[in-house]
Amino acid sequence: MQGKRAPIQAVSINGEDPKVKPNAISGVRSLALGCAIIAVCGWAGPAKAQAAGQWKDGLHLYTKVCANCHESGVGPIIRGRGEELAPEYYQFVVRNGLRAMPAFRPTDIDAPTLKQLSEMLPHMAPPGGGK
Repeated sequence: MQGKRAPIQAVSINGEDPKVKPNAISGVRSLALGCAIIAVCGWAGPAKAQAAGQWKDGLHLYTKVCANCHESGVGPIIRGRGEELAPEYYQFVVRNGLRAMPAFRPTDIDAPTLKQLSEMLPHMAPPGGGK
């Protein structure tokens, strides 16, 4: 007797859909992981260096990077603090980070611009214009 054979049914052993091949699953997971890595690394922050000497001056750096946190209440006020904070302190914190503030590498913020910023900050008017 040569009749029709019953179709073979896939049986799940590990709880995953037996019709989906493991390579397809790992491919989807790899794609998702790759997209996540690109999203995190590619758009990590506003201070990503595009080229050496990308900042026009210290004020440009402050406006494009520092003000995002230090003018919105996320970070402390750093403008207009006079001699309270030395330029070396600003430079140290920028390079090493402090609490929620990330560290910025020399490829993110070049040394001459950081030096100019750190010397300028104590003499800038604090947010709101008052001293």
